[in-house]
Amino acid sequence: MDNSLLAVRDINHKSIVVGVKFLEGLGGLLGVVIFTFACRILSEIFSPCFPHYPLHFLLVCFRIVLQNLYSLGLARGSETGGNFMTKYKFSNKLMFALVMQDEEICAEFIQRLFPGKKVKSITFPNDIQITPEKTIVTGVLSKSVRLDVLFEGETEVYDIEMQVETEPELPKRSRYYHTSMDTHFLKKGKPYKDLKPSYVIFICMKDPFEKGEAIYQFQMIDKNLQLQLNDETYTIILAIDCPKGKIPKELETFFTYVGRDEVDEHDAFVKRIHEKVEEVNRDAEVTEIMTLEEELKIRWHYGYDEGKAAGLEKGAAQKQREIAKNLKHAGIPLDVIAENTGLTAEEIENL
Repeated sequence: MDNSLLAVRDINHKSIVVGVKFLEGLGGLLGVVIFTFACRILSEIFSPCFPHYPLHFLLVCFRIVLQNLYSLGLARGSETGGNFMTKYKFSNKLMFALVMQDEEICAEFIQRLFPGKKVKSITFPNDIQITPEKTIVTGVLSKSVRLDVLFEGETEVYDIEMQVETEPELPKRSRYYHTSMDTHFLKKGKPYKDLKPSYVIFICMKDPFEKGEAIYQFQMIDKNLQLQLNDETYTIILAIDCPKGKIPKELETFFTYVGRDEVDEHDAFVKRIHEKVEEVNRDAEVTEIMTLEEELKIRWHYGYDEGKAAGLEKGAAQKQREIAKNLKHAGIPLDVIAENTGLTAEEIENL
């Protein structure tokens, strides 16, 4: 059984606490160097759990230490806001979900994406509070849908998602998301005319179609007559890596920030996003979750590749369940486990 993730968690909650207190006494980089050496020793001790890359375990520990240092004010950097710890960018899925809790940011983004549209108010449904990658359950026998940011305007409903990696099933995911949103927002017994227009918006770091466009807009249309169905379902895909000349003027600074992490000091919208990102990065508890989720993804993909190379797909599936079981016992949210292991929430609950 691969207990590497649990080892990381244990060290974070036990050894790291001791290490940080030790660092407070020694202060600064000297303490970091000493504690790094200690982590190296620990990586050797835990080598049975990390037979292939103890160095990665060391780096994970080191990053967690730096995050704790940052929260203690020991890694503040220069007046320009720099520091020597790894910061999570706006494109990180969890970071994106947390930053988009800001109603003004959501409204401004929609208004820039659809020039001329005025968003007077935004409502996050009471039973789906704006929490990172919230899950909508569509039925007992149906799978759950992870939505980064789900909110309702005066006349429309929106789901905005950040896509860092290329997702081949993006079109079908869009279809499923639209259906799930309609199921949720149309109250039982209400007529279909009460359905609001729904927008599923994907912000993709890489152009999924490789056509060089900045924005792709899809809706149901007759291919012969070009007649619109007018079912009021829209899928919008933003390709952040598109040529600069293709980006609408209203979104230029946003694309630059998402793609290159560059802040336009003259754009209040982008500055507000960046301030929120900085605020989240100062929260050691949140960045710890991000680190843990990254480690989970690395370990899962590594375990899968290892099993595939050896032709042990059955063994990989068993490892998948074991990892999920350990994470469940460690208190990791079910939606995070499901996202990174491929198991359904029901399968995880039955472990």
